[in-house]
Amino acid sequence: MQTLLKTFRTIFEKKIFVIYISVFVLITSLLNLMNPLPALIKGIFNELSGNWIDNMIVLINNIMNRNTILSYMLMTFAISLGLAIVLSAIFSGLLYLLSKTVDDPDFVIKRFEFVKGFLHYFVHLAMALFSIIYLILLLIFSFMIMIFPTLMVGKITGTHIDGDFSYEFYIIITLIVMYLLTLFLRMYLVYMIPACFKTTDFLRISLKVAGSSFIRSISAFVLMDLFYVGMLSFLMLLQSGFWKFLMTFIMNTSFWTVVIVWLFYHFNHTIIKKNIALE
Repeated sequence: MQTLLKTFRTIFEKKIFVIYISVFVLITSLLNLMNPLPALIKGIFNELSGNWIDNMIVLINNIMNRNTILSYMLMTFAISLGLAIVLSAIFSGLLYLLSKTVDDPDFVIKRFEFVKGFLHYFVHLAMALFSIIYLILLLIFSFMIMIFPTLMVGKITGTHIDGDFSYEFYIIITLIVMYLLTLFLRMYLVYMIPACFKTTDFLRISLKVAGSSFIRSISAFVLMDLFYVGMLSFLMLLQSGFWKFLMTFIMNTSFWTVVIVWLFYHFNHTIIKKNIALE
């Protein structure tokens, strides 16, 4: 609770964090209006025949051949590296200011401090972000392999696998396992972001912080996920237009500002409380 109160106090007192993140969210929201990916995915599924299980099996079969796997690995590496560089260039200065603010609430933000954060921590943050993005994308690829046997059993047996449970039940179990794996991966890696502003050994520190505050961290991440899913569900109910765009902008700005500031405060609180050595 103390960490959350400090989070909101910083957000209200240091307007730069809200303004900066809101500008980023606005730009990404505008770019998303021109994003062809949703229409492309919809078009692919429209072209495929059969039910959704048949469609998924066809897609996974195409992805799992040797040439496609190699292309996917190279594409994943390139996307992860590109996103890490862009995000680090945008946020290294801001997150440095946030790290200094968390350490000292009376820290006065100055323009040259932003530049200092970019120059000193751009590479560190890029390395941390690349590790997080790349491993998550690889995990998504492994999910396709995990769910493939369940889909095949469902196609072969029809509505039931053993006479008691439908294949939908096994798909739900598989999806739960996938979510838990993603949850643990995010929880143990995400603390590299605040850690990279304090030490070069940010992976070790991230693992220690996540392990030292396991219950609190996993509870917070589950609540964040539930809130975000609820937020997206609410936005889906709104008709497309200006008001939906405005609500999406406001809610995403509020959500990500709280999450980012809280992450740094929770990291710092755990470091102090558990007496974790940074070197």
